[in-house]
Amino acid sequence: MTEPKRELSSLKWARHYARILDSNFKILGTNFSFGLDPIIGLIPGLGDAVSMGFQFLLVVSLLRNGSSGELRAKLILNVLLDSAIGSIPIIGQIWDFFYKANERNLRLTQEYLLEDKHQGSGKGIWLSVLALFIITVVMIVYAFVWFVNWVVGLF
Repeated sequence: MTEPKRELSSLKWARHYARILDSNFKILGTNFSFGLDPIIGLIPGLGDAVSMGFQFLLVVSLLRNGSSGELRAKLILNVLLDSAIGSIPIIGQIWDFFYKANERNLRLTQEYLLEDKHQGSGKGIWLSVLALFIITVVMIVYAFVWFVNWVVGLF
């Protein structure tokens, strides 16, 4: 099997996984689809952390095909952006229905493998990744603490 065909066949799992997370369910009578990501994200803090973990599993799978620094930075930036905004109550749930970070990452990886896009070190993007990572962790912790306080306040 040639190298490009092997790379494409190894993306089958990633394509299936991205579809489950981002577009597995369709609303009847529309073209709108959504996956498990926005559903998992309904649990403040914890849901976003679990969702981010699933997204990073997909990124690791995509990176097994080889990648440039720029592609790695873009994939991780997508996950962190999705997680940071996804952790904001109400706005985050709406965001999760539309952003579809996993399908974006799959598309970026296919462009890298098939069209030689996203080459280079991506040094400029890595600073954004670091800043967004810090913001994401803070927001997820805040959402989780807020949720725990809310639950405790019910009793």
